[in-house]
Order: sequence, then C-alpha cells, then structure tokens
Amino acid sequence: MDIEKFKEKLIEEAKKNDISSYELYYEYSNNLNISSYNLDIDNYSVSKSFGISFRGIYKGKLGMASTEILDDESINLLIKAVIDNALSNDSTEKEIIFDGKNQHYHKVDTFNENLASIPSKDRLCLCLKLSEKAQNYNYSSNFKLKAVMAEVNYTEKKYGIVNSEGLNLNYKSNHEASILEIVLNKGEETNTDYAYAFYKNRSDLNEDELVEKAIKNTIDRFDGKTVVSGKYKVVIKNSTFALMLRTFWEVFNGENVNKNLSLLKNKLEKVVASKALTLIDNPLLNAMNSKPFDAEGVATKEKKIIEKGVLKSFFHNIKSAEESGTFSTGNASKAKYSSSISVSPTNLYIEKGYKNFDEILAYVENGLLINDLQGTHSGANVETGDFSLSAKGMRIENGVLTGAVEQITISGNFYTLLKNIEEVADDLEFYLPNSTGYFGSPSVVIKEISVSGE
Repeated sequence: MDIEKFKEKLIEEAKKNDISSYELYYEYSNNLNISSYNLDIDNYSVSKSFGISFRGIYKGKLGMASTEILDDESINLLIKAVIDNALSNDSTEKEIIFDGKNQHYHKVDTFNENLASIPSKDRLCLCLKLSEKAQNYNYSSNFKLKAVMAEVNYTEKKYGIVNSEGLNLNYKSNHEASILEIVLNKGEETNTDYAYAFYKNRSDLNEDELVEKAIKNTIDRFDGKTVVSGKYKVVIKNSTFALMLRTFWEVFNGENVNKNLSLLKNKLEKVVASKALTLIDNPLLNAMNSKPFDAEGVATKEKKIIEKGVLKSFFHNIKSAEESGTFSTGNASKAKYSSSISVSPTNLYIEKGYKNFDEILAYVENGLLINDLQGTHSGANVETGDFSLSAKGMRIENGVLTGAVEQITISGNFYTLLKNIEEVADDLEFYLPNSTGYFGSPSVVIKEISVSGE
C-alpha cells in the first residue's frame, strides 16, 4: 500500500473510532555510504527506512503509536494503540493538534535534483579520487604516509504531516558529505586528523582544498608539547567553537528553561554575552538542516537567539511556548519518526565578524589556538555550564602560529565564555551535524581561559 492510500484509510478509521483530533507524521530516508582504505573500497552500503507516527486525542486524552509497515493490519493496530494509550494517559496537560492558521510557509531550497541524479558509481569514483590525491600528495621527506581513509555519503529524506485540522505538508531534502582522514609518521611519532565537507551542490566541493586541509591538520599535530598551567588568551578555532555550541545549545532550550535547567531563565532582553556575539537560528539557509516547517507543522523562520550580547529568544515548540506565555518558534523536533515531540535548533550559528584569521592571530599576539576538544560528553555540564575538556592546539607568538600544543585541559564555564568573547573572525564554518541540528561558528577570541598543562 502506498503512503497516500494508507493516509486515507487511517484517517477514515480514526473518524469511525471517535478519535476527535489526529496527526499523522511520516519520515522516509535513503542513505548511501561508501568508504575506502588506501585505495581499496572497504564499505559500500545502502540503507532505507520509513516510519509513521500517529497521534490522536480520544476522550480528551492523547495517545500515540508508530509503525513501519503500510497495510490494513497496521492501521488497525495504530488505532487500537492510540485508544489504549489515551485511556491510560493520566496527564492533565492540554493537548494540541496544530491547525496551521495564520502561518506563512517559506519556500526553502532543501532538495537539489542535480545532486540526486548523480550515479552511485560517480560517488564511488569520488571516494577513490580523494584517497588517490592524498596518496600522491608531495609530502615533505620528514613524513611518511601510513594510511588514507576516505568516505562519501549521500542522504535523501522526506517528511510529511497530515492532521484533522486541515494541515497537509511535506518536503524533501538531500545532501552529500565527503570526509578524508590522514595517518602520518614522523620518526617514531604517529598522528592522524581529518577534514570534511557537507554540501548540497557538488560544485561546492573543492577536492584539492579538502585534501590539503586534512593533510595540514595532521601535520600540525606533530612535535606537540604541553604548556605551563595558567590563564591564557585563546583563539578557539571555528569548527571547535561550533562543537562547543553543539554541546551547550540546550541552555537556550525553552523546555529546559521551563524546568529550571538553564541559568538563562528570566534573562530575556538582558545582556548574557559579549557585544561581539550574535547567535542566529536560520532554517531558511541553503544548508544541511533547513526546513519550511517543524515537527508540529509550525512554519519555520530565521530568528536571533542573541543579538549583540542581548538574549532575544529561546527555542520553543507549541507546548513549551504555551508554558512560557509566548508562541512556538518553529523548533519542534523528533529524534526519529516514533519519538515524542521535543525541541531543537535548525542551522544554529554565530554571525561572522570582519577580521580574517591572520588578523585575529595578530590581534591576540601571544596566546594559544585551541583546535581540538575531547570529552564533551563527560566533561561538560549543560545545566551549570561548567566544562573541563582535554584539548590540543598551537602556540601563538608575535601574532603567528609557532608550534603544536598537546596534553592540556581547558576549564571554565560556558556562560562566562560567552561574555569573554573579544573578537569574532570572518571564517564561519559548520561542525559535523548530529540529530539535534547543524552548528556553525567563526573562530573566536576568548579574553581568558584556564589551561592546565605542566
């Protein structure tokens, strides 16, 4: 049974069984993953998934069920499960199926037909080509190439919402990713690093730039030394600060604010960061996590979370917004089709500044560049903002990078970090996406941070 026929029959059965309001949410994904090790393809896999979540209000209570199978038996099981769940639901909270009134749905460029039409064979060739370019690179005689790992992924998704209030929405998205990892030897020392590119148009991929970045990142790891413990002025590299943002974004989550799990509660329209910082969530970009509507059918829009240091908004779905006496920001989300409604950003990034990276180094003059962090899962407390993270980087001396730094730990507090941003560079870059969103940042100068070394 196709999805259109399934929707019709499910809605018909819902009405017959006195389910007063209902919502059908569906999600389809198609993924191709190709990886190579030293010019040998070691993985070629295709995975497809499809699932439906069905929410319904029965006798004033909400029930929810999901399925991956489109047949008559699944329809009967969904209806029964929703009714049973509703009858056992003892929540007193008001449940809402969104009607979509007064919504303006932007036309968002989420799907590239040209990218979708690229044959799988071409993606396999790209994977080998990236590896071959790394193999044939003109390395200094000090270095010996030990291994090259390349990966090319293509992902295509489709989302849809249909409900009893007249909502009938859908969109599809796609993107491609290329990742290159290099392992080098220098004498007895071995180091590895990588570079990646996520794009929605193949022409946006610069193969040579990706290869050179992966190699340079790896070379910069060698001859690392620790530093004397103390407080340092630091530059946190663009993708590294994007990782920090990905780690701590939930301090802006309206659900957490309502539960007193964020220290930003009651801070709207107050200064919470440096004037150099503007934080934007924009679902309308030509980017990874763009979308015209959220998981409840609310139209998405660009919004400033922080504007020149002033807190302007939290992320809300319908429920968290109602609890806060405001409106949904279009940030309702589902970790997967069968998950309950939560909150997450779309494309969350720090607005870039006007200085290039070299000018930022010159501004700092003497300090540290932090370009790698480890332990964000265990070493960061999102509720308090405290962190203690293993780090690597480089020395900044007289405005230039002079040598690798390793075996250090940086510690501090995310809320304080936001206030201590002195400068923001123009090199905006997004970090590897995850299920909660896509996070980007330029390189930033932090006035002072605690560094533990020797």
